[in-house]
Amino acid sequence: EGLVPWTWWPSDEVGHTDEARKEIQEIFGTQTAFDTPKPTRLMKRVLEIGCGKDDLVLDFFSGSGTMGQAVIEQNAADGGGRSFILVQLPEPTTSGETDSIADVTRGRIRWSGERVVAAPKRLGAGSVDVGFRAMRLTASNFKVWESHVSDPDQVVEQLGLLVNHMVDGR
Repeated sequence: EGLVPWTWWPSDEVGHTDEARKEIQEIFGTQTAFDTPKPTRLMKRVLEIGCGKDDLVLDFFSGSGTMGQAVIEQNAADGGGRSFILVQLPEPTTSGETDSIADVTRGRIRWSGERVVAAPKRLGAGSVDVGFRAMRLTASNFKVWESHVSDPDQVVEQLGLLVNHMVDGR
């Protein structure tokens, strides 16, 4: 309150990589489910500085879902109503324990909600919404432009094919 945040946060305030790996271990039973997690305390600090109690948080490269966990726990701690949108492409994982990074993200959010519901007194929770929806990426409804076309006649033909730009059957 009334202080400008530091640009450097010591690990005793916001955690460190080893702490983040231990969080992954607690959630998934292995540290190899995700290679480069961020500590939840770091994301909570970001929320404290840059987010009101009822704001919408967007994490466009969500990885293991640390920001989602931080939002759930922060809402439980202060009675906030923050919402979040996490975006993570279904990139394959290297561990083989999950199919994709998006699976890791969903698993962490599910675990975080269950944890808050199971231990509301420990986390300071009253009534916290821990539900979430997951959307999956699918093929586009739009026909694909063939970018390798360079001949003017082929470009004209390509444009003609895209007059009706929707994929058939969609």
